[in-house]
Parts: sequence; C-alpha cells; structure tokens
Amino acid sequence: MGIIEIGDNKTSATVDITIKQDNIPEIGEYFYVNLTDVRLDNFTSTGNSTSPPPRITQPDSATVQIQENDNSRGILVFSVTKASDGTVHVAEDVNTFMLTVKRQSGTFGVIGCSWSATPLTALGNGIDFSPPSGTLRWSEGDVRSIH
Repeated sequence: MGIIEIGDNKTSATVDITIKQDNIPEIGEYFYVNLTDVRLDNFTSTGNSTSPPPRITQPDSATVQIQENDNSRGILVFSVTKASDGTVHVAEDVNTFMLTVKRQSGTFGVIGCSWSATPLTALGNGIDFSPPSGTLRWSEGDVRSIH
C-alpha cells in the first residue's frame, strides 16, 4: 500500500504507479486505485482543535485501463517469395495459385479480412484470373496460414 503525503498549504499530490511493458499480446487490462485511509500526521495544535478531521469523499477510486498495445488481435501479412523486381511470379499453366496470409502476433478474437485483385495488364472477369475478391477468416486462437 502506498502513502500520499500532502504538505502544509498544498491542495494536491500524485500517486505514481509504474506500468510494466511486456511483449505479450493481450487485450486492455484494468486495475483500481482506491483511497483507503486519511489521517493527520505530525499534527501540532495551532488553532481550533475542534476542527473536523480530514476525510475521504466520492470519488474515492479510479479505474485505470492499460490500453492494448501489443497487437493482441493479430497482424496480417502476405507470406510470399518475391522476385528481385518485387513481384510474385507464377506460371500461366499453374491452374491454382495460392498467396499465403499469416496472422502474426496476437490471436484474440475472430478476425476477417477482405481482399481484392485489381487488373493491371492482366484481364479480370475470369479471363486471366479469378475470383476478383474474397474474404479470409481466422477463429479465436487461430494462427494458421491461410491461402
């Protein structure tokens, strides 16, 4: 339990709490800080000794949230080998080409990701490739790669 000391003629003090950094993907975390006891310390009578003692009133607690910062729901990335020109090469006779998407870091929650293929020099509409778009989905705790 910590102690706050408010000096003579002062109206505020701070509660210093150290938040520990970790590399564990996690959702927001909460804790309470409560005022639990108030008293006069080092009191010497220099005036009206019938003055009421100090007291705690509302709000006497604060809820603190350590915000999510470790990408607890995951980061999606393509897992592909690119050629020196930065593109992914595929032969026309390959039939089905799979681009792998990985969920890295955290695994909290069900997540979905829409994707779309935009024709550049290849023709869409099923002429050079199909489908033009789709959706990927990962379950809670799922880290497998999806093609």
